[in-house]
Amino acid sequence: MRILIGTPAYGETVTTTYVDTLLWLMRHFRESHPQVEFEHRFLSLAVLPFVRNLLASQVLNDPRYTHLLFVDADMGFAPSLVEHMIAADKPVVGCIPPQRRLDLASFYALKDRIADPQIARLVAQDYVGGGASLDFAGGGAERAGDVRSIDQLVVEGPCLRVRHAGTGVLLIKREALERIKARFPELWCEQISDSYGKFGLTGGVLQCFEPMADDKGLYAGEDVAFCRRWVEGCGGEIWSVVTETIVHVGTEKFIGHYLTKLGHGLA
Repeated sequence: MRILIGTPAYGETVTTTYVDTLLWLMRHFRESHPQVEFEHRFLSLAVLPFVRNLLASQVLNDPRYTHLLFVDADMGFAPSLVEHMIAADKPVVGCIPPQRRLDLASFYALKDRIADPQIARLVAQDYVGGGASLDFAGGGAERAGDVRSIDQLVVEGPCLRVRHAGTGVLLIKREALERIKARFPELWCEQISDSYGKFGLTGGVLQCFEPMADDKGLYAGEDVAFCRRWVEGCGGEIWSVVTETIVHVGTEKFIGHYLTKLGHGLA
């Protein structure tokens, strides 16, 4: 098994959380799963669909690779996440990471229901690939947070079946890329010398991450476009590991007004 870890790193920048994760992942697999080989590639470009198309095509065009593992530069997780992803043995496996924001109103509303503030934060948090992306035995949710019945979720081991997964941590088998290429020949282009070829790609590019319009004419992101082509176009399935803790690094503005604190009798 040979996996290319692909990381978009705009501005040549990655987080220390990401670096710790990558080193931990490679050390763990070298010691516990020596049959799994990792290669890694950074690409510092501003256009995400271009970066993801290039990395996917590098795997597609080289039969030595079995998988592409996207790991974005702001993600953190334990090696057990990738172990679960590989063990699932599905063409496309992701996870459901937190969004880089917290709804403070939702968090505060849980204060009487959940005593532990850390647990309350996990519950109040919005997630990428949760809510309306979940797939139920009777069909997907109609809107974010619409979980009709937990019993209707489609579960297999540590994974739930979903209709969409973010690309922050996403494992794609080479065979999935082959199926997309066969189903959407218009996405394949071999005239790449003045574009993708400048970044070392040879043999052609599969533009499977190009944005596409929904039924309202709105263009979604590259992750949604890929998932729609895979699920709706190829009849494929997407599974997400939900048993692992995921860190999504972001920035926060800490707002203070000391007089307000004094006004509440605190110093």
